[in-house]
Amino acid sequence: MLGRHEATPYTPEGLMAEIGRRYAQRDMGAPQFNRVTSEQPPAARLQARMADALYARMSGSEPSDQAREFMNMSLPRMARALLEEAGERTSHMSDFQAVEAAMRSQHTTSDFSNLMVQSGNRYLSDVFESAQSSLIQLARLRQDIPDFRRISSIEVSEFGTLPKVNEGGEIKHGTFRERAEGYQAETFGKIFGLSIQAIVNDTLGAFSDPLRIMARAAAETQAAQLVSLITANSGNGGLMADGLTLFHASRGNRAATGASISVSSLSEARTAMRQQKDVSGEVFMNVRPRFVVVGADQETAAEQFVMTINPSNSAQVNPHAGRYEVLVDPRLPLTQWRLFADPAVAPVLEHGYVNGYEGPQLAMREGFNILGNEYRVSMHWGCGLIDFRGAFLNPGA
Repeated sequence: MLGRHEATPYTPEGLMAEIGRRYAQRDMGAPQFNRVTSEQPPAARLQARMADALYARMSGSEPSDQAREFMNMSLPRMARALLEEAGERTSHMSDFQAVEAAMRSQHTTSDFSNLMVQSGNRYLSDVFESAQSSLIQLARLRQDIPDFRRISSIEVSEFGTLPKVNEGGEIKHGTFRERAEGYQAETFGKIFGLSIQAIVNDTLGAFSDPLRIMARAAAETQAAQLVSLITANSGNGGLMADGLTLFHASRGNRAATGASISVSSLSEARTAMRQQKDVSGEVFMNVRPRFVVVGADQETAAEQFVMTINPSNSAQVNPHAGRYEVLVDPRLPLTQWRLFADPAVAPVLEHGYVNGYEGPQLAMREGFNILGNEYRVSMHWGCGLIDFRGAFLNPGA
């Protein structure tokens, strides 16, 4: 007799169970040709563990348990291990010959070269991320850049508020249009060589030092372009499609008189941002500033106005305390300071990478001018101005 909860083949549950049982029985005897398994081949697992160890050595980080045994293994010994895993004898080879064979062998090119590229890319990415200017937080990240053609955004026009729809009434269409502002991704890059001699001598710094320099150069490239967009034309920012600078009195986003950071000057800037209207000119955007952006000379003054201090009386209350985040970049002009909104809400700047190439990328080829390999660091990235309503400039005093 079947149990109370046991399904029979005549119930929906029993039918599905029977179908599953029969498919499983059929598949047990099916040939396993071209099946992809999650198990990596031994050579790939060996390479991955070595790459983890090299990354840990370059970055000074703690290695994984699987990589720990390779921490003290030299580059020539790694080259030998990969050759031997591929079935080649290395006992008769000098270190130079073993490294050269590992770099040239048709069987191990993907192993030893990928070992360097894999660990190098991780290190490059880490240094780049830590070296990025805080100004990158001001720009909205665009995720859908397929190529190097001009990019423009979509904005809503003639929308205002949502009109009431009476019973049986027709809902009206909003109008979308392409922004006149735009930008495009460009390619930045540089090449350096790593000789066989450097690998034989286990000089890992000959590999990591150029990567660190290039990662910082990539971050500097981004920062310089972002700074130029907001500080060109004597600090008033780049020209937009209407022929006016980013910060302009007619836009209501530039103080008429310069002043240092204070309760009153911050209040003026905040009020101006709140009163910005959308592209329809009918609806207040009520933009809330999030960032106070300053050069190195204004850092202390800005921090004083974001710190929460317990006042002894109401006259000492700072209404701006705890409301903003200070972003500092020494490239910004002296005395000037700016407010920016959250780019997710009211974006002024936008940036992005070509799809599939987020951040700087490391690639390798066999060297021609050197006895060794050449490594290329490249970045496919662009940025531009897309709106003016989410920022305010005070020339300072």
